[in-house]
Amino acid sequence: KAVMAYCRSNDWQPAFVHTEVKNEELYEKFKFNIQKIGEEAVIDVPDFVSTTSRNKYFRHIRNKFSKQGYSCGLLAPPHSPAIISRLVQISDSWLEAPGRSERGFMLGYFSEAYIQQCEVMVARDAAGTIQAFLNRIPSTNPYEANMDFLRHQKDSPGNINDYLMINFLNYINNQGIAKFNLGLSPLAGLDKNSAQNSAINSSLKFIYANAGRLYSFDGLRRFKSKYEPKWRSRYICY
Repeated sequence: KAVMAYCRSNDWQPAFVHTEVKNEELYEKFKFNIQKIGEEAVIDVPDFVSTTSRNKYFRHIRNKFSKQGYSCGLLAPPHSPAIISRLVQISDSWLEAPGRSERGFMLGYFSEAYIQQCEVMVARDAAGTIQAFLNRIPSTNPYEANMDFLRHQKDSPGNINDYLMINFLNYINNQGIAKFNLGLSPLAGLDKNSAQNSAINSSLKFIYANAGRLYSFDGLRRFKSKYEPKWRSRYICY
């Protein structure tokens, strides 16, 4: 009530993004419209390490990079100027691919000041040069880890993201972390929405199916599905 009163006093129209269905009754009480915006992928870390990571696909990834002399390691802040400079190079290289840009809003926006505050898992080639990285961000749940960026050098070997992820998941498993949040797959799972016949929902499904040149919605969903996550529905209330 206090939030709503504060918004009214400033002549604002509030909206709540990335909400969970458990709060549906509360939003309906204040006469908000509710629209599904996608699904969040959450990995069961011990199950991935003990079972999923042992399948043929992930075994091939481990063997491939091991033979090429690759290794992974976690870097804790503060990071040296040389490390920051290399991460900037990788991020810039990753952004050169068609359809990629800094999204902002619900996603992190790469900056040197921001990455300086994060733990960073890096993949290094046989010469010790960093070729890919992901950054870990704080979580309100001590048993669930979160990340923001997953970026690689443009000419790095294919599947390096998977190699990096395997190692990161092994690392947090050894820390006793039970869940790893891979983040939102925008517009995924809209067919499961109770309002799936609405005009808005139909439009969003059309965008999901046809906007691949601008943003690979389906490609992102396929990448995350390899890790056999549980999918959590997320909504915007307005």
